[in-house]
Amino acid sequence: MEPAQTESTQPVGELQELKDHIKEQLTALDLLDRTYFSKDRNRQIKSKIDEIVSALDTKPIEFVQAKRDKADLLYLRGKALDYLPEYSKSAEEYLSKSIKLVPGKYESWDALGHVYWKKRDLTEAKRCFEGSLEQNQGNKDALRHLSMVLRMIEEPNNEAKKKNYVESIQLATKAVSLDLGDAQSWYVLGNAHLTNFFVNGINVSELTLALKAYTQTERLQAQPNPDLYYNRATIFEYLERYNEAVRDYQHAHSIDPNLQADQRAEKIVDFVVQTATLIQSKGRMKSQKIGQMVKSIPSTIQQAVSFPASEEQTQKVTYHVAALNQLQSGENRDTILSAKIVSHLPKEQEVPLCFLVVDFKHNFSVVSLYHTNKSLAQDIKHGDEILLKNPDVIFTSLEFKGKLYTYQTVKVTDITQILVNGQALVSKQAQSLAVTSAFV
Repeated sequence: MEPAQTESTQPVGELQELKDHIKEQLTALDLLDRTYFSKDRNRQIKSKIDEIVSALDTKPIEFVQAKRDKADLLYLRGKALDYLPEYSKSAEEYLSKSIKLVPGKYESWDALGHVYWKKRDLTEAKRCFEGSLEQNQGNKDALRHLSMVLRMIEEPNNEAKKKNYVESIQLATKAVSLDLGDAQSWYVLGNAHLTNFFVNGINVSELTLALKAYTQTERLQAQPNPDLYYNRATIFEYLERYNEAVRDYQHAHSIDPNLQADQRAEKIVDFVVQTATLIQSKGRMKSQKIGQMVKSIPSTIQQAVSFPASEEQTQKVTYHVAALNQLQSGENRDTILSAKIVSHLPKEQEVPLCFLVVDFKHNFSVVSLYHTNKSLAQDIKHGDEILLKNPDVIFTSLEFKGKLYTYQTVKVTDITQILVNGQALVSKQAQSLAVTSAFV
């Protein structure tokens, strides 16, 4: 005779069926979490979690004998509860018990690490993701999560912080190499390069690498990621590629209005339209006032000028003074732009600092100073004379309501190449921009 079934000896097939069902529900919950951003988002997520918990309640843990089955059910319950918007102590307890039962279950280490991240216990989160990798070195989820945590940990000095960022990029790169078709790994790699630039002041090539990773993310993603478009727009805004910045901010807003990316887009549009109008109207200055201002702007350099950390310290370099309308797109080598400051052009993002300038031929343009912060705007005033070596020219453009707004911008990415009233500027490192608060 077959033994009678009791609560402590439930059929293996029935338990496995439950676990498979819960995994499907978790997949649906994850999709909901990543793609649903309506006002009732939290209510919808809570409802799905309650549904999963109710299903798990039909198989009480105390009636399950096998350690691995118990660990699986504890993991599934803790994983579900971690989708709550706030930290869940219950999730931490269930996942800790799962690991205690089966220390080799790397999925539980991953999930517990995320719970600790929500708790803002980054030390424990790091330990958990490292624990996951000890069980499975090819776990791309743990590689991505550890990459993100390393960038968030506060360090006592810049060297330790930079070391974390180097390791963060290495981990994200490894995750990408394990699966070149994984959009999330490319996205995390892009964020690693993005934050490395803004936090550590690394070479602008980091932004190029970030944009390349984001392009791969966009190509591979199954569902649109609003943070991808928001972060990429941040780069475009910094580089003064305003048309692309507005496009991506608007796209981010269309996916997740909670990011309020439309406000960022509107402020860029306002800035570009106002600046283009200001240049077209010659700073709204009367001709007589412009004439008085430009008459003292030198069209030739009679005396020697010295730029800090420049090549003329070691070799003789001959420069010629050029007007704004004589500059070509790109870097103008062996050239000095001679102009005066008309006004500071305030905008939402501090960097780059933008100024309206006029040259000795009455041409108006924008000069953008990178690797500085807003305090410098108080030091550079109306009427100050500037000499700018090897000016780098771009043409800023934005299409808005069927009209194209465009103007010339001179980018200063090396603060040692500009003199204000004959004096070098003191470089002030820009503060990092916030890119996103999401754990992505």
